[in-house]
Amino acid sequence: MIGECQARLMDYEIRRAKGEPIPEAEIRNEERRKEELEARRRALEQEIEQETHLLPASPRVIGVARVLPMEAGDPEMRPDAAIEAIGMQVAMAYERENGREPEDVSTRNLGYDIRSHAPDGRIRYIEVKARATTGPIVLTPNEWLMAQRLGEEYWLYVVEDAVRQPRLHIIQNPAAKLEAEPVVETVRFIVKHWKKAAVPTAWGIQPSLPD
Repeated sequence: MIGECQARLMDYEIRRAKGEPIPEAEIRNEERRKEELEARRRALEQEIEQETHLLPASPRVIGVARVLPMEAGDPEMRPDAAIEAIGMQVAMAYERENGREPEDVSTRNLGYDIRSHAPDGRIRYIEVKARATTGPIVLTPNEWLMAQRLGEEYWLYVVEDAVRQPRLHIIQNPAAKLEAEPVVETVRFIVKHWKKAAVPTAWGIQPSLPD
């Protein structure tokens, strides 16, 4: 970063020498930024130097914390790989049936599970949520952020009754249509009334549970 500042300052000098008017304030800001970065580097070097002089010693207990699994709330809202797999099956099949080419990106932590390409070039960014029965769904901060950023291109596919008779509901631009309650303790968002904004479909397939 210091090198980039230095390169910009040199570029300003060259442009000035060629007669180009460079605002003095712009040069002063870059010089100030370079000085700040150099000060940060000196502080970091000093910190590293101090760390090299640490001596081993016996640990001193200053506190004890007991961490337990969260038992409160709806147990069905906890992640279930088998239920999630059924939800992905239903969503992928629905996309293919409607002429789109879905791509499973659920392992990449992108804030959505499926990137679905339509013949006209449009893309659906789809987050899939599946419930064993029905009820609220949970979105991570990353998923909610992507819903806000992508707007009309972001879709929420909710599959309820995933085990017995999967039913798919779709919501376009969920950030504009749903109210999410942040759960600070677990850094998640609970969406209780998603069905009011969803468009129910007649789509459903016989689920195949993993072995």
